[in-house]
Parts: sequence; C-alpha cells; structure tokens
Amino acid sequence: MRAGVVELPDSEGLYAAITVADVPKALLRKRIGRLGRGLARAVRDAGRPGERVLCVVVLRGGALLYPAFADEFGDAAFCMLGLRRVGGDVVTEYRTEIPGGAYDRVVYLDCVAATGRTIFAARRAIAPICHAAEEVVAVVCAATTATRALRAAELGVIGFSLHEAETSGVVAPDFGRLDAGEVFADGGDGAAAGPAMDAAGRRPHG
Repeated sequence: MRAGVVELPDSEGLYAAITVADVPKALLRKRIGRLGRGLARAVRDAGRPGERVLCVVVLRGGALLYPAFADEFGDAAFCMLGLRRVGGDVVTEYRTEIPGGAYDRVVYLDCVAATGRTIFAARRAIAPICHAAEEVVAVVCAATTATRALRAAELGVIGFSLHEAETSGVVAPDFGRLDAGEVFADGGDGAAAGPAMDAAGRRPHG
C-alpha cells in the first residue's frame, strides 16, 4: 500500500462503540484491543512474505495497539517512543533502543492522528539510523488534516475512520471525550495496563 489510504470496515461496530461518552476505560481498552487485532491483520496482509519490518510504537496511545501487533508481527523489530507536545513542537522524552538498518516497511502505531505532527516526530527520531522502503501509519482513527498531511509526505495510512473532524489539534469524537493516553492510564475502573512486553516476552529497555 505505497502511500495509499485504506479505511477498514467497522463490521462489528467496535469503532462506533468506543466513541460513545462515559464508556468505562477497561471496556474501551478491550474494544480498542479487538480493533487492534483487525488492524494488525490488515497491515500484515498488505505486506509481502519475508519482508523486514520495524514497528514504531508511539506512546502512550500506541501501547493499546502493541499487543495485537506483537502477536501478528512476531518476527518484526519493535521500538517505543514517548513523545510530548511542547508548544507547537513534539519532543522525544523516552525511547527504547531503535534497531537500525534497512527495512522493507516501517509501521508507526498510534491510536489517533489529529494533525500528523506526532508521527512526523517519530519519523525524525528514527531517520538517522533507519531506512524504510515503505512507511505506513496504523491508527484507529485520524482527522482528515492528518490523513492528508501524512499522504502528502508519502506515508501510507490505514485505520477504521480516517476523515474525522479536528479542532485545535484534537480529533472529534475521539474516544468518548478521552484521548488515547487517558484510556491507557488507570482510571480507577480496573487495573492500569501493565508495561508492554516485546514479541519475545521481554520488557522494553531504554
């Protein structure tokens, strides 16, 4: 899917269900996890057998998709980037070791893309040591603003709803008035999501 835009069908109504207000966070995480499995399968199916893949997990939202991609892409390399907005910029606060080299595909994982700035920051973070023949952004949803910006930069975009509205850098409807980071965090309705594990069952280092 070179620089393409692929909107996946919401056949089970899961995406519609996570945009409803006041859904408990534990249930949101469960539904996003199921969407993540469908997303991971679709990204895998769009590739080629034997390709070398790097999955870049953008924290915190991308951590909700990580388990599904770790299962589907057990033979891929993974790294995690903690990014934070500072004014109009996005800075890297945390990273695991980035496996350098040449890849057939680099897949950026995040739940929501509002403007594309976070993905572009992740791209800049790995650029010095990674070369990608193809780059794909895998999200649950994105604003039209982000989809157009990513497409113009020759990144493919795949997700369940890629033409949402965006106001002041926030996607509407988002996840029932919560952003992906808030869904990932513990809200008192269940245990917080634990530290992500890599595909071999190891905790990421960094």
